[in-house]
Amino acid sequence: MALIDTAKLPIEIKEIFDTLRRGNFIVDNHPDSHQKRLYGVCDSHHSLLFSYFDKLGYELTGGEGYFLFTVSDMPESAKENRIDRVLELLDFMELFHGVFPSFGIGWRGSPAELATALKSDAIRYEKLENARISRGKSLQELCEKVFSEMERFGIIVPISDNQNNYMVTSAYNYAKEFFESVKRINTRDDEAIQ
Repeated sequence: MALIDTAKLPIEIKEIFDTLRRGNFIVDNHPDSHQKRLYGVCDSHHSLLFSYFDKLGYELTGGEGYFLFTVSDMPESAKENRIDRVLELLDFMELFHGVFPSFGIGWRGSPAELATALKSDAIRYEKLENARISRGKSLQELCEKVFSEMERFGIIVPISDNQNNYMVTSAYNYAKEFFESVKRINTRDDEAIQ
């Protein structure tokens, strides 16, 4: 077993570990300069951090502009919960893409803008009203909840502009890659049935 020279580990390792262990992403386009620095540390020391975290049972996984932890021996119930969360995220992303065609990395918007757009889109508004998160909320409250959930997933982060605006981070690529994987699997299944 190879030992890790802890003297070569970045000083931010605890913060990186705590951020990723909570299921959050570390992204390259976060509006906070300290978060960008954590991304730079992960990017510059990926192999060293990968070895270190692997010994703790976590796999440091990188994608286009983001890092996250994956856990190989995750209990089945936790895997199912993660899949449910990602599927919910995909529903939200479908909502955003339908309402805001330019939705993607770097997009900025607010719950108020979503509420305004949904007032003239009865189909998407009804779909949102039927979502698990709706339970007796007004349209504005629903839109705030959607943004809150997207922030919890790490796909968007608030920007400090006093307008309650958010920005889409590079973690969006993770959800997009997941969606493309599901689409490929469904296509293969459809072809096999025919």
